[in-house]
Amino acid sequence: MLIRSFIKGNLIFLFWAGLFTCVFSTDVFGQRGSSWAWYDSITKVLHSEEYLAPSIMYAARPSLDRRFFNQPTQLPRELRKAGFVLLGNVNAVVPIQHLEKQQITLLSIGVHGPNFFEETLNLYHSIPTVSLPLTADRIAIEAAKAQIPEGSLLIVGLHQAGAKPSYNNPYGELLTGLVDSLSVRPNTILSLFLDPLTLMHFKEIHQADAILIAHQDDYTQQQLAAQVLFGGLGVGGRLPVSADPRFREGIGVKTAGGQRLTYDVPDAADMDELYLTNELTAVIQEGLDSAAFPGCQVLVARKGKVVFHKAFGHHTYEKKRAVQLNDLYDLASVTKVTAPLPALMQLHDQGKFDLDAPFSLYWPDFKKKDKRDMTVREVLSHRAGLKPYINFYQNEKKKDGSFKPSVIRSDSSAKYSIALKPGMYLNSKYTKKMYKQVKKSPVDPTMTYQYAGLSFLLYPAIIERLSGKSYENYLRTHVYDRLGAPRLTFTPLRRFPREQIVPTEVDTFFRNMLLQGVVHDEASAMLGGLSGNAGLFGNANDLAKLLQMYLWGGTYGGERFISDTTLQAFTSRHFADDDNRRGLGFDKPMLENKADGYVAEAASEASYGHSGYTGTFFWIDPAEELIFIFLSNRVHPTRDNKKLYQLNLRPRMHQVLYDAIFE
Repeated sequence: MLIRSFIKGNLIFLFWAGLFTCVFSTDVFGQRGSSWAWYDSITKVLHSEEYLAPSIMYAARPSLDRRFFNQPTQLPRELRKAGFVLLGNVNAVVPIQHLEKQQITLLSIGVHGPNFFEETLNLYHSIPTVSLPLTADRIAIEAAKAQIPEGSLLIVGLHQAGAKPSYNNPYGELLTGLVDSLSVRPNTILSLFLDPLTLMHFKEIHQADAILIAHQDDYTQQQLAAQVLFGGLGVGGRLPVSADPRFREGIGVKTAGGQRLTYDVPDAADMDELYLTNELTAVIQEGLDSAAFPGCQVLVARKGKVVFHKAFGHHTYEKKRAVQLNDLYDLASVTKVTAPLPALMQLHDQGKFDLDAPFSLYWPDFKKKDKRDMTVREVLSHRAGLKPYINFYQNEKKKDGSFKPSVIRSDSSAKYSIALKPGMYLNSKYTKKMYKQVKKSPVDPTMTYQYAGLSFLLYPAIIERLSGKSYENYLRTHVYDRLGAPRLTFTPLRRFPREQIVPTEVDTFFRNMLLQGVVHDEASAMLGGLSGNAGLFGNANDLAKLLQMYLWGGTYGGERFISDTTLQAFTSRHFADDDNRRGLGFDKPMLENKADGYVAEAASEASYGHSGYTGTFFWIDPAEELIFIFLSNRVHPTRDNKKLYQLNLRPRMHQVLYDAIFE
């Protein structure tokens, strides 16, 4: 009977004591001449429990490859995904879309403190949480209801907190009444981490806009449920039992997944988990041990799945605060392709920004002299001959090293309103003087490739003129909020606690302070931190959303941000015949001698990315559907620390990703 069931592909879940008999019996059957076709069924059974040792499988078939032995099985997770059931879904409220328009609140019932459902939801969007234990009284319930903004999208997590579900109602009269009252409230989603039979205990629950049945209340179910609600995963299960006449067996609504990133294990993306984790961690630990950087965040995503997302080390070498996944890093020059560039690509789609137009069309200061004929395409490819950088602050020093009082003063006023630090305020008209210095800067007429960041100082003003919105507001409303990426931000101290922002350099020559929450780059600082060359802060998770949008050809969360043709244009080389490896703004692999580059030698020609002076780096490879993000503050306490480069750490980390991919 057991063997026949295996042959038919049935999944039979046995207690530990019966597994050895199961393996022995089927092995005997195999020796009697049957093919190995039955073997897949056995492995599914054995791998249905993640705690089973690979040695058991080895005894059954020693010739298995490293993927079989090293990877935790996907079967339990896939079975769990398939078991989710969505009921209702009024106005297609699931998956949640248009995040820039949504105020979302989570009400967790039956839990004590944060849980994995809450944590995973917050990977997609910043969501305040209200919690109620099973023992909540009327006063606590009313207080909780008062914290739910009127008109907001409400997610209610119904947890069992150790109570037995099904025919026994895990909630008392007060909580049951609360759920019923919230079910008739517009714009409410219920996520039920209980047996579906629990539905029978609620009189009005069928009026909720959507009910997601997760069946169980554990780490995996909570994590997967959050991903379903935000469209990372689709749902297509059917109700396995009839709870009552309102909820009949077999009902269920289907939704599409793959609209946002999911959070999974490497095996789900065809990557070797043991190799990826061990080798990547080893290189990172080498960087920490050698003081190449005090801490970092690392994220790996493949095929739309985040498969490695960890924080290492500390904010500083004093080790007073460990790096957290929500902490913000100064992205430095990564800003160039994550702030002005997405805006320029959108404006290009709107016909407002022509790559082959003279740059002077958008920046009239360039209409005279040597900058008149350079095109937008040439400027973005770093071949227009612009000067790489100008140390503006040095031009404003007197012979004794102090700053000219006409430029910088110790007291703020309407005239001196740009705060460089407390007690150091820049003349508000100095921005125009910076533009004038860019205008007068010399041009190299040879048109050879030379990385130059000067044009990125100008793009915020160009974007404002073309869009009619302020640079920061445009990015917030058209890019970051739509992505659900609130931790991509300029001047982060306005929105986040200082302790959540990783410090960069101890500045001993301009601002004379520890730079924490203020931009490291001096030119960006003199523009008030709102620049195109630097100034954006962020964490790896929110940065990954923007990069995944790039990788998916300009779509994310079921919305289009940028056309695929525009992304192709910006991420492709345009002057490779002139030994210029660059795309438009984006960096590309070396044309020759790839081993000398700062990306993995295995990176494809289609790949692209950018690095930042503070030690930040990302790379996207469409050929492998691969994203790598490394955020660090290698400039702490001083920019003289070059060990990140000397030890070749970033390309070595990057190469690990390719080596971990199963062929």
